Amino acid sequence: MYVVDGYSDKIQEIMIGYGLGEVAVDPIEFGNTGSLIFVNNQFNNTIEVIDGGTNKVIKSIALENSPYRIGLDPIINRIFVTSPYLFPSEITVIDYLTDMNRNIEIQKKSIRNLGIAPLGVWVDPSIKKAFFVDIWNNTVFAVDSITLNQKSIIMNKTGLHPNSISFNPKNSMLYVGNSGENFVTALNVSTGKSQPIYTDSPIIDIAIDQDNDLVYLANYESQTLTKINSLNNKSLVTVNFQIFPENAGYVECNNKKINNNEFVTLELGAKCSAYSTSGYEFTNWLEKKPLSISNKTRITFEESIIYLFNNISKKFFNFYSNNNNNNNQEKTISKNEVVTAKFVSSSLFESIKIAGPSLSIIVLFISTSLVVFGPSIIYKKNNKKKQSPQLTTIDILGIDAGIIAGVLIFLSLTEGFEVSEQTQITIITVNIVFPFTISAILAVINIEKYASRLMIGGFVNLIIAVILIAIMKI
Repeated sequence: MYVVDGYSDKIQEIMIGYGLGEVAVDPIEFGNTGSLIFVNNQFNNTIEVIDGGTNKVIKSIALENSPYRIGLDPIINRIFVTSPYLFPSEITVIDYLTDMNRNIEIQKKSIRNLGIAPLGVWVDPSIKKAFFVDIWNNTVFAVDSITLNQKSIIMNKTGLHPNSISFNPKNSMLYVGNSGENFVTALNVSTGKSQPIYTDSPIIDIAIDQDNDLVYLANYESQTLTKINSLNNKSLVTVNFQIFPENAGYVECNNKKINNNEFVTLELGAKCSAYSTSGYEFTNWLEKKPLSISNKTRITFEESIIYLFNNISKKFFNFYSNNNNNNNQEKTISKNEVVTAKFVSSSLFESIKIAGPSLSIIVLFISTSLVVFGPSIIYKKNNKKKQSPQLTTIDILGIDAGIIAGVLIFLSLTEGFEVSEQTQITIITVNIVFPFTISAILAVINIEKYASRLMIGGFVNLIIAVILIAIMKI
């Protein structure tokens, strides 16, 4: 069993045995100086009792059959234990008493003939009731948790094969988890009215947060957690909204503005709308987070080029005309997810600004390839004699060194551009320094022909890079 310290997040292991099941905690015992933890040990047919102050097992309570669920009444120091293997049905009741010396005494009794196979159990001391669900009869029983009599049927028909139950005394709502169907049955004990709350798979357990009016359902087939608003019994989902690109627009849900990268809890089926800011138009919703092209993070090659392509398509081919009639696209929230509202700039200039670094890399390879290999292809095609380079090795090295030094000095004297540091390094290193550095290396090893061509390519890219950086700065 793992014990997690909620303040330090440190984890401690308590070795108990195999097949551990439910846990119940009595927070005030040993004369108000400690707590007790009861743990089902299904393989050993025991209830292990742990001192919460020392995290040591202080007693092992033997049972006739494997324990399945535990219900606890900390007011009268009583636990109710169910088992799927007791026929006819029998619920074990264990009373316990502790003292200041960390001792514990127990006394066992039982409740018989309560349905066919009662499994789930929930005890509420405030109304002195113990509730049980019968997995075969699909019913809910109630027993007086003090006298152990006054047995009554609370619900004649739940979902298929109920095996878990929990109660919220704030609104008298009883929640029954069905292991054979994809819903939990919510019963108002005061009025007798019930309703199904659907999930994405059968339910294995239920927990209630009374302070925040929340109900949590553990869905064992889908391995998900469903969250319910206990005030109206509507399912809740957590959504992380992304704006792409950042500052291009905003999202509103239930008349509340949602910020970029904000996690919000919404009711299932909530309607959210995307609105663009000046200079942008909404295009579509994405159900996954796109790679960021924000000027606060590293620019991604693929997304920024696609972004520019989309804008060009919109400008010249009107691809998005059907999506932007009202510039307000509504989305129905259906699950826990990351949702992205994607926008496209209405300004081609803005698109070039975003795609600048990635575009400069493409230009680098195109222009350098044309300058380095273009003359040879033209000479060969026209059957002309190849010309010798006019620049010497010393000339090439001097020009390359001067350009590289000038770029580095320029960087040291400026405060940087309004793009990320990674973007600046990418543009300057790849587009400016790289061609001149390779040119110098080729000159040293006496390949002046390609060294001079790379130097010319470096000049071309220097001009292009300066223009793109100026655009991004604007």
